[in-house]
Formats: sequence, C-alpha cells, structure tokens
Amino acid sequence: RLPSETLNRIRAMSVRTLNLSMHSHFEDCPWREQKLYIGDMLVQARAAYYTWGEYGYTRKCLQQLGSAERADGWLSASGPGLSRGDGLIYDFPLYYALVLRDYLLFSGDAETARALYPKAVAQIRRFLGPAFQWNGLADIGPADTFGSWCFINWNTVAKKGRCAPLNFVLARALAAAAETA
Repeated sequence: RLPSETLNRIRAMSVRTLNLSMHSHFEDCPWREQKLYIGDMLVQARAAYYTWGEYGYTRKCLQQLGSAERADGWLSASGPGLSRGDGLIYDFPLYYALVLRDYLLFSGDAETARALYPKAVAQIRRFLGPAFQWNGLADIGPADTFGSWCFINWNTVAKKGRCAPLNFVLARALAAAAETA
C-alpha cells in the first residue's frame, strides 16, 4: 500500500505529463513527434475528463481526425504533428469508435456524436468487408512495414494475418458503436 504522499506525487506528475502533451491537440509525446494519434487519444481523453472535466479538446481532436480521411477511405491513424507519412496503423481507426463513445458518455454531447458517428461506423465496416475476413475474423494480411502495421502487438508473427488482439479491438469497437447508437 502506497502512502498518500507517494500517490499525490504520482498524480501530480501524471497531470503535468498530460498537460505537457496538450499543445494544440493531444500528443503522443511533447518532445518528439508532437502528433495526434487516435490510439494515444483514447487514454489521454479519459484522463482529461477525470482531471479537468475537459470535453471540448476531445471534440476538436475527434473532428480533426474525422476530417483526415485517406484516399483509400481509412481514417488516418494520426493528425497534425511533426512525424513522417500517413501510414495505416490497422488498429487505430477502430479506436475512433471507442473515443467517440467515451466522449458521448462523459460529455453528453449527442450532437457531435451524431455528426461523427458515420465516420466511426465506416471504419468498422472496412474491417467487416470481405477483403479483411477469414472465417469471421479480421485478417490484416502482411502488416509488417511502417506504412502498414498493427501497433497493438509488436510480435512480427502476431501482427500479420488473423491477429487476435486486433479482433478483440474490433469487437470492442462494435460494442462501442452499438452503445453510441
């Protein structure tokens, strides 16, 4: 059991880190890329809700990412920042549905959720399409380059083909979309 003083220091450091990662959008790291990644935003938005009751920042970031659709129809894994490229991180478009569900639950802003919901559903449908299916499981093929990879599992075998963690995120995204609807 940690003493209250230790817990207070951990909380203060956590709040400071979150604050440093919020220049003009949620950032994956304030000193390097300074980029908005939907996977990072899932955790950062929840922390901002609990810490400050801040919802507008998440709304702005969801809108930014929702407008960052690639030519192939996928939402970009990231928004503005200093890093290279617009590679597809296969699991990140699914997090859009999770962040949107949380945003609606915490903020109660049904108008924004209603406007952004079609983007979340479109990303889920891409995973449910025939190009990504094998016996009912999402199959991402050889996602093994920076332009095409699966962040949730760094193991080079598991991030190809029928990736179990990816299918778990897909199931969670389906549940989040249902809750949002």
